[in-house]
Amino acid sequence: MERRHFELERGYLNIDADGLYLTRSGNWQEALSAPERTVRRKASRGLYLLFGAVLIGIRALFELSHLGPATANKVMFGLGLAGAGLLFTLQRFRHDLAPTYRIPFSKVRSLEGGEGRITVHLINGDHREEQVVIEAPPAAVDLARSAFAASRS
Repeated sequence: MERRHFELERGYLNIDADGLYLTRSGNWQEALSAPERTVRRKASRGLYLLFGAVLIGIRALFELSHLGPATANKVMFGLGLAGAGLLFTLQRFRHDLAPTYRIPFSKVRSLEGGEGRITVHLINGDHREEQVVIEAPPAAVDLARSAFAASRS
């Protein structure tokens, strides 16, 4: 079976004969060393966003405190630049905020694909039943289905 990786909205999906791997870089060394999916999670994306928003807010307070007789145009321009900077940063680092884990086919109960989605019913690393939905390109859906079918035969 061939090894392939596909770019997702956030991160990459690597597929081989042994399972599915969600990684930040698409690199196979990272994929093979990724931990198995568990319920316990590290800091989520929301925590990173909150931290970034707090930092931008603090910076905005410092900037506003140093303005003399500020006009509305200066304030709106500053807020617009801060918003654009935040959007650019999130877009630029979207892969760095992606989760990294693997789903071995030996733990998968069923895998369904269609309409740009892979729905995986599995027993995770904590021995609990779970469902994972992965938004993926059609080629990845077809490859995941065929790899799962090949692992069962």
